[in-house]
Amino acid sequence: MLRKRIYIMQKISRKTLSIYGLFTSILLLIFVARVLVQFIQAIYPLDIFPSFESCHSGTLPYQFLLLSQVFIIIICIIILRNFLQNRIIPKRTKGIIYLALGGIYFLFMAIRLLLGLTIASSHSWFGATIPSFFHLILASIVLLLGKFHYTYYKE
Repeated sequence: MLRKRIYIMQKISRKTLSIYGLFTSILLLIFVARVLVQFIQAIYPLDIFPSFESCHSGTLPYQFLLLSQVFIIIICIIILRNFLQNRIIPKRTKGIIYLALGGIYFLFMAIRLLLGLTIASSHSWFGATIPSFFHLILASIVLLLGKFHYTYYKE
């Protein structure tokens, strides 16, 4: 098993892992900025940022939302670390699962965003366009991870 792991890890170039790490970093930084802005708006609102209400659809109480966002950030940091330290072993099954779930997630959030920008702007969940946009960011991370696993799997 260890020999297979070393072989697989040698086949994936540092450049490839760095590119995946870079894109994951960019997406994660965008998400972290959103979490920080919403937190600032919750405790000390500033006029330069969107209002707390426009960042929060109200589906979850903010305390639970913040906790889940911190959990997501931790998971993304682990994924990023694994990319940058060449510690991720591609598996086709994981790739298929991540691509399927990420694709469904992205599709539903894109539809939500489109409806919120057009015919359902007055609805609290659909009209929350900022959260919809950031769900697309998270779905993109899942799709990126799925693409890596699916593309670089070797039997």
